[in-house]
Amino acid sequence: MQTETKNTLLVSTSFFLLFYAVLSVESILHPMIESYSRTGKYNIESTDAFTGLSIVFTVSAITSFIVSPLVDILTPKWAMVIGMSTNWLAQFQVFYLNRYFMFIVMTLLGIGTNLCWIGQGKYITNNCTDRNITKNTSLQWGFYKISLILAGITSLLYFWNTDVDKEVKSGRINYYLYFMLGVTTLAIVNTAFLPTSNIVENKKKYRELLKEIDKQMRTRRTLLLSTIYLLLGVSRAFWSVIFPSIVKFSRNMGGNTSRYLGMSVIATGVGQVFGAFLITWLGVRARKIGRNNIVISTMLAQIIVLVLICISFPNDAIKNHSFGNGLLITPNIYVTLFCSTLLGFADAVLNTQVYSYIADFYKEESSSAFSIFRYFCAITTMIIFIVAKYFNLYVIVGIYGIMSIISMVSAHFIKPDASQSVVPA
Repeated sequence: MQTETKNTLLVSTSFFLLFYAVLSVESILHPMIESYSRTGKYNIESTDAFTGLSIVFTVSAITSFIVSPLVDILTPKWAMVIGMSTNWLAQFQVFYLNRYFMFIVMTLLGIGTNLCWIGQGKYITNNCTDRNITKNTSLQWGFYKISLILAGITSLLYFWNTDVDKEVKSGRINYYLYFMLGVTTLAIVNTAFLPTSNIVENKKKYRELLKEIDKQMRTRRTLLLSTIYLLLGVSRAFWSVIFPSIVKFSRNMGGNTSRYLGMSVIATGVGQVFGAFLITWLGVRARKIGRNNIVISTMLAQIIVLVLICISFPNDAIKNHSFGNGLLITPNIYVTLFCSTLLGFADAVLNTQVYSYIADFYKEESSSAFSIFRYFCAITTMIIFIVAKYFNLYVIVGIYGIMSIISMVSAHFIKPDASQSVVPA
């Protein structure tokens, strides 16, 4: 095995462990905080999970363009270690719930998230050559998707004969959290012992990077792509936290909705794997079909699933337990699994196409292009969590649907030979 591939395998293992722990906690975070708030023992409000997550992505957006030089100073490996440590702290703070302590930790996590992602990107880039770039990036992507499915399986098995409320009330939820803390610790330790890459990175001065970002931000193509970036931020918030919370709180589904939550997360992971596999299988045929056609078709599928969610799930199930129905039918597990699968599928397809756009259009400026991508994603993810704190399901679905329509129109005008003329400031 090549040294570069071995290094990529090691860092992918670290992020597999990290994502597994983070997604396992994130999917139940809002129901868990809501349940803790009802005990009256903690200085916490029922929607503080949404507040905390909005802080994470606000800080992430603000620091998107300033963390890169910090990663260069720390080195990618130690930037990842510090970033993962903020994830560990975010999981640990649940044992000492206090809304103000949570908000401080979430602020640190916003910075840590960027340290993780940018550090990982630079580490993998340093271990990629023309011979192994496809294999190494696919390896990392595959590990991420498997971690989502495993997180769902863990949640399903743990809550098979119980639910979040019972586990919080009895204190047994701590065992679940202790286990995830242990997994995150393994990720940190494994990352700390990563070998240093022998490939010397061609670093850009920070001022040059900012100029590059400013130039890209004022081009027609980036303005069009930014609508898709914003849509993916909405998608990230919806499939990872919003929809699992809706499943948990829709009591008219009958049975153990905590179990259904785990099944929903598994279905989302399966949808993401299938979406990524489909694009890989299409290969060069995807270019014949047309990248824009794939993106537009996927957004149409998103709109269909959003309509299905509205007619199937109660409007008030986003924050608290609801015994209501959707606009037309009663929520049920079959619709839940179908929607979860399609949400995951659409997210994976759109992400792969964004990576393809960036690889084609910004070969020499990929660092700044990905910074812009993460910046716009963080903005709408933050907005959705703020909206979720104050409004109900149909408002969020409306925002999601409007963003899908705007992105469809934008995708139609994204052309390989599109003018890169700068938009006047």
